[in-house]
Amino acid sequence: MTISCLDFWKDGKIIEEGSEEWKEMSMKVREACESYGCFLLRCDEMNSNGAREELFNNMKALFDLPQETKQKHTSPKPFRGFNSYNYMSTLYESFAIDDVLLSTSVDNLTNLMWPQGNPQFCETLKGTSLKMSDLSLVILKMIVEGYGLPRHHISDVENLKSSCNVRMNMYDTDKKNTVNRNIANDHIDKNTLTILCENEVPGLQVQSKTGEWVDVVIPKNCFVVIVGDALKAWSNGRIHAAMHRVVTNEEKQRFTFGVFVAPREDMKIKVPRELVDEKIHPLQYRAFNYGEFLSFYAENRRTNNGNALEVFAEVEAHVKTNLIGSSMEFHSDSQRSANTSIALWLRVEKKERTSERKNMTISCFDFWKGGKTIEEGSEEWKEMSMKVREACESYGCFLLRCDEMNSNGAREELFKNMKTLFDLPQETKQKHTSPKPFKGFNSYNYLSTVYESFAIDDVLLSTSVNNLTNLMWPQGNPHFCETLKGTSLKMSDLSLVILKMIVEGYGLPQHHISDVENLKSSCNVRMNMYDTDKKNTVNRNIANDHIDKNTLTILSENEVPGLQVQSKTGEWVEVVIPKNCFVVIVGDALKAWSNARIHAAMHRVVTNEEKQRFTFGVFVAPREDMKIEVPHELVDEKIHPLRYRAFNYGEFLSFYASNFRNNNGNALEVFAGL
Repeated sequence: MTISCLDFWKDGKIIEEGSEEWKEMSMKVREACESYGCFLLRCDEMNSNGAREELFNNMKALFDLPQETKQKHTSPKPFRGFNSYNYMSTLYESFAIDDVLLSTSVDNLTNLMWPQGNPQFCETLKGTSLKMSDLSLVILKMIVEGYGLPRHHISDVENLKSSCNVRMNMYDTDKKNTVNRNIANDHIDKNTLTILCENEVPGLQVQSKTGEWVDVVIPKNCFVVIVGDALKAWSNGRIHAAMHRVVTNEEKQRFTFGVFVAPREDMKIKVPRELVDEKIHPLQYRAFNYGEFLSFYAENRRTNNGNALEVFAEVEAHVKTNLIGSSMEFHSDSQRSANTSIALWLRVEKKERTSERKNMTISCFDFWKGGKTIEEGSEEWKEMSMKVREACESYGCFLLRCDEMNSNGAREELFKNMKTLFDLPQETKQKHTSPKPFKGFNSYNYLSTVYESFAIDDVLLSTSVNNLTNLMWPQGNPHFCETLKGTSLKMSDLSLVILKMIVEGYGLPQHHISDVENLKSSCNVRMNMYDTDKKNTVNRNIANDHIDKNTLTILSENEVPGLQVQSKTGEWVEVVIPKNCFVVIVGDALKAWSNARIHAAMHRVVTNEEKQRFTFGVFVAPREDMKIEVPHELVDEKIHPLRYRAFNYGEFLSFYASNFRNNNGNALEVFAGL
């Protein structure tokens, strides 16, 4: 896959509209957009006189400002304002500016960051944004020309760029970490076109139509142009919207400046009738309101990122007959018919999904009798072991009632101590660091929700909790320390009971108890806090849909719901964890050991609650030097053939850390599947 590099300039000016060169270039732009959904655009004129260097110098000055200054740039809209988070040893920060062509937009940001003024920053940003916006219109006019459309469709594409926003990004990588980090989720832009330049530190990758990821190196004198869903929809799916991401392990700071042109949110996107052909190019998308599409995407982006347009606006086969007829201008009767058909289809779909949600009931067990765990080896033990096995096979999770561990206010005490921890100053919390991915203290803002977490490795080692406590409270906090140690130990012991029951449930010889003891030889804790903007009621998927890589996760929450688990048929089920319960979730390590008889549950966090949500999770796992191997008793050539090779757990974790945006749901199969 070779991404085209085009040059619109001749003698210092853009080639003349309507000329033979213009028509030839228009065909090349169309072909690049259809084949790759992106192309490089040479632009010596816009990089003359040090303009590009000036832009990135001004951006560096912006990102070098104090954190409390940058955080003043806020927005009620998702993905806007200033954002900052640490991910896999990379600090990512961004500034987004809406309606950048309005002089006040840039003025407001400049005055907020530099109350004393910074005219050079202000003028550089305005000038660059205007030039790149003008360039987007040239590209869109060429697409109209490339398809041979009548000139009145110029007004269509002018509407497709009626909104112009800017995003400035900075990626700052830990010099000691050489793992490739996928900082931006694999995604398709929802706008019309994105025009991007970078400071010669690579990172952008684009996915080909065959699924391969291609590095895009943007030369100093070039931009990259990326097609978004709005243009794909308008073109009736002829133009390809490119899936892309940022993967970097460079030691230098990476800066990118991007102009995002889009329709106004009140605009309707409608396919020109000239781009519809019943045999070759039947109508792919209904007419739709762009603002409604953005709202749909914001609510569902973790589940429908790559196919959001199709889910929201694709015309189903039985609906197409209502849309394709004598007039593609959608006269009122045919439009009403189409809308009715789509509404009926959505209602049926919603009804089916609601029905399945009711049909999946997550089991709730009680291991206790007379204040003690039921006796190992007893009839009650054997009966409960079969129930645990069945729940793990069917759902990959279950609720566990635990009155004993919630007695005497222990649970309330735990969450009270956690609140004290998360209420500490940001600079204090940031002292808790770790060289490992996903560990230490992490914080980021996403869709008006602040998410923060503390991860502690080897929590059963007394020094691990002591070290965190002394780091957060140099004067000491024995109450926090003892609560954390006691809760972690009890939940770890509980995990061994569950694993022993799984051995019993499969009727395995007792020597396999040592297998499952090894499967929990490492015990880590993660404390999470989700704090949602009270004014924003949109459901926010804070944690990517994911499968845990460990053996078992045991989780409690402070009665503020948010956890969802995916059924085997793909539906998301809300899991409400009662006050006297934990939820137990199976991870890939246990799935592998069981020869895939046990199901590892895909899950996520979706919240729109007004209260802070706290969760306390114990994650038991093998040591990283341990080999995971399927017991031969769980292999049956006819019904349960061997699914996974024996593998080193640490190597699996390294593979996952390097590829987790691509292979989250099937990392185990890719790494160890036979």
